[in-house]
Amino acid sequence: MTRKKLNLSYITNESMRKATFNKRKKGLVKKIHELSVLCGIEACAVIYSPFNSNPEVWPSNSEVKNVMENFEMLTKLEQEKKMVSHEGFIRQNISKTMESNNKKMIDNAERTMKEAMFQLLSGKGEKLNLTDRNREDLCKYIDQYLKELYHHKNKTINQSHIEPGESSGATNAMTPTSVVEPIISSIQRPNQNPNFNHLSHNQYQYQQQFGYPILVQDGIYNPSQIQNQHEEWLDDHMMNHSKEISHPLMDDNNFYYQQP
Repeated sequence: MTRKKLNLSYITNESMRKATFNKRKKGLVKKIHELSVLCGIEACAVIYSPFNSNPEVWPSNSEVKNVMENFEMLTKLEQEKKMVSHEGFIRQNISKTMESNNKKMIDNAERTMKEAMFQLLSGKGEKLNLTDRNREDLCKYIDQYLKELYHHKNKTINQSHIEPGESSGATNAMTPTSVVEPIISSIQRPNQNPNFNHLSHNQYQYQQQFGYPILVQDGIYNPSQIQNQHEEWLDDHMMNHSKEISHPLMDDNNFYYQQP
């Protein structure tokens, strides 16, 4: 049976308030005693209440005096080292909240860039309404994404002791910027249909080098449905570029398959 949730509010009934005070006071003293014994520290308690004219001390007056004297012998910096006031506690919470908010904003921006990148790879770049600043950020993101793929590929090759072939060397020789430019160029011509038979020179060159599909697809882009497929497809093609591959096609269910 679960414990009833405590209603943390002032107890208006005086007799109940006094009974609660005595009960909680015993519990507090017990916890302080356990803390001092288990952790081997000096601890004391001074409790003022309207139910007693004199303050109640634990464990004794002499012990409380010793603890206070030892505390006062410390420097001001050492006394306040781990001391938290109400204002300081609020400031800490505000700082943590702002840090968490900034991290989430960065994560959201990265997810937006990744979604835009895979829209370009799926041939839907004309649907992106990007400003010059957005386009610049997207180029930087794709550039970094490709660098990480190259690093992962080289690391995998070194670990498996497999010498890269000529096509792999040609791929590594390409700078990420040379790959980014033809991708971004597709969004600068909104009226052009990204049909494989009507590709521009740059688009065709990139398609030949990496084999990404440029298809006309109807409907609204659903990142949760096909983004994982794009990620796996891109990683596989970047990591195994030396293999001979045919151009993948996409059926009506947004699944890739190879030409026979």
